[in-house]
Amino acid sequence: MIRRRKVSIDTARATWRIVGALLRYPDAELVAALPAIREAVVDERIPHADAVGELVDSWSALPVGELQARYVERFDMHRSCSLDMSWHQFGDRRQRGLVLLNLVQTYQRHGFGPASGDLPDWLPLMLEFAAEAPDNAGRDLLVDWRTAIELVRRELAEMQAPEVVLFDALSATLGPADRGLIATVERLLADGPPGEDVGLAPFGPSIDNEQPMMPPASTCAPGGLS
Repeated sequence: MIRRRKVSIDTARATWRIVGALLRYPDAELVAALPAIREAVVDERIPHADAVGELVDSWSALPVGELQARYVERFDMHRSCSLDMSWHQFGDRRQRGLVLLNLVQTYQRHGFGPASGDLPDWLPLMLEFAAEAPDNAGRDLLVDWRTAIELVRRELAEMQAPEVVLFDALSATLGPADRGLIATVERLLADGPPGEDVGLAPFGPSIDNEQPMMPPASTCAPGGLS
């Protein structure tokens, strides 16, 4: 039996920073940063470094317009691959607004106030927080959201999408799977998110979107996928 090397917190933070950057919309600034990101992949020895490095190399060879079209196709056109994590477990139910509020408060408790107006469950934003948060706050947050992360990972794998290597690297920082999480992922893959369409009213009126937010730990299965 092969035992996987445990990822150190420093390597995990570097992985979250790199994966978070690569999951952002590929504008000119990100494209210009690809050579530096490629170096960091090697220097930090992140999980699945070879595969992530190959992905970055392939992006560097493409026009920015093609990268942007691929990004929209992958993460915006396919809801099953959405980077808005709470959607995968709560759909558009009113409960999702309360979850987003909880996540905003988690960010604020640790002094994290990103400048963007993205929803606080957007994965690149969560990874930015995880990379900067003190102690184990970042890892704890990602473990709480592991079910949604693994759902997207499975969908990308089914599609044979090259971006799945980013989720492989992320998953490797969070430890092995347990049966409860695997069962939850399988159920949500089969059933999809709840379909009740009531909007995010509990979130919208009371929160400044420029200071983003995690479901209560009880709403997510513990542990993770390998």
